[in-house]
Amino acid sequence: MKTTNYKLFLFCILNAFFFLNTNTLSAQWQYQSSSLWNSIYRYGNVGIGGYPYYKFDVKGTIRCYNLNTTSDKRYKKNINNITSALNNINELQGVTYEFDMSKQKNGESFPKGKNIGLIAQDVNKVLPELVLKDDKGIYSVNYIGIIPILIEATKELNEKLVDKEKQLSLFEERIKKLEQRILSVNQHDNIENNDGYRLEQNIPNPAKNNTLIKYKTPLGEKNISVKIFSTNGRQVWQKEVKPSLSGEVIIPTNNLKEGVYIYSLTVGDKIIISKKLVIN
Repeated sequence: MKTTNYKLFLFCILNAFFFLNTNTLSAQWQYQSSSLWNSIYRYGNVGIGGYPYYKFDVKGTIRCYNLNTTSDKRYKKNINNITSALNNINELQGVTYEFDMSKQKNGESFPKGKNIGLIAQDVNKVLPELVLKDDKGIYSVNYIGIIPILIEATKELNEKLVDKEKQLSLFEERIKKLEQRILSVNQHDNIENNDGYRLEQNIPNPAKNNTLIKYKTPLGEKNISVKIFSTNGRQVWQKEVKPSLSGEVIIPTNNLKEGVYIYSLTVGDKIIISKKLVIN
């Protein structure tokens, strides 16, 4: 038998012996090392490259084609939905880093070059459930446990996006109505409809501190106002006026920001006539 085959055969025999007799062997025999595989067994824990602090502890890089973790609902209790996932994700900081090779011990194999990940101590402040600390004070992170939080954070972002889209749709509708209102205003200084309402162009226009608006309404009308709207449809000024065949109102514009506005003659909440106002 070749030397390599002999060592492999002996290694397998020792493995079977240690695993079958874990509960009966003394501490001296429960801690064994194989120079062939650089493996350590202690009290049912398996270590590759160093002392095993967990059931399977590898001091290096692991590669596999698939990795499944048990997640059967029948094995779980106290199940609760994850909340504030987005806030938790926002408190985490992804980093790039390199392992300090001077801290590497015999049997350990730190990955070389640049790595991407998280700092365990920082994660412990936000999500302590995902951080483990061994007997020597070394921290480790359960990166797989972050996946459910990312899923819920994505859902929260999607809900916010849907709300923003609804708000945007409302703004677009208001802007469209304002545009239609602006387009309905003709280029003449004076506008009068068939019901006897009249709204003249403000003087001066553009306005600076004050501007004058003349109007006409049927004498028996009630709840008449002159209102000013911003281009996004928000009402910024209002003044009730009396019905008149030759009425006028002075608008103080020094409290309004520079820009384009729409002023309207209204009866109650109904807009009768509108015109454009420019403030410098």
